[in-house]
Amino acid sequence: MVKHIFLVGFMGAGKTTIGAALQALTGMTLLDTDQQIAESEGKAVSLIFDEFGEAHFRHLEKQLLQQLSLSNEPCIFSTGGGMFADLENRQLMGLVGTTFYIKKSFRQLYKEIRHDHTRPLAAKATKKELYLLFKKRKRYYQKADFTIHNFGSPSQVAHKILSHLPKNEPGR
Repeated sequence: MVKHIFLVGFMGAGKTTIGAALQALTGMTLLDTDQQIAESEGKAVSLIFDEFGEAHFRHLEKQLLQQLSLSNEPCIFSTGGGMFADLENRQLMGLVGTTFYIKKSFRQLYKEIRHDHTRPLAAKATKKELYLLFKKRKRYYQKADFTIHNFGSPSQVAHKILSHLPKNEPGR
């Protein structure tokens, strides 16, 4: 059975950076779901949100996850911040892989995203609105198989993730 690694958490948590460190340690393919959607649609995620709305983007996300999760090759998925909030997405990830909540405090996250206009939800939201979104999504992130605090270097965090995988899992 193919077991994927899914990195979930709020925007700015470091999922893609940690995913790259995991890729370097394991040789597994890294797939950033936001990047995959942008490439398949031929436009930035922020433009997809602007032109078609969040609901359309979430639909694209769900389709992509369903398609990519069928891969026979174990992969590392750096997921968009809202992907794990969807019950069907969480269930599918649980069936085909192991989920890791990459955790940072809201204060740390806000420092990362407050001036990042490539993140559609962050670009138009106040600090209070982002905090409320973080608080709402946090309850879903906490349903991940493991919570990994993003302290230390990306390589150190990647090693923490690998320590939670059984010896016969990909990357071990």
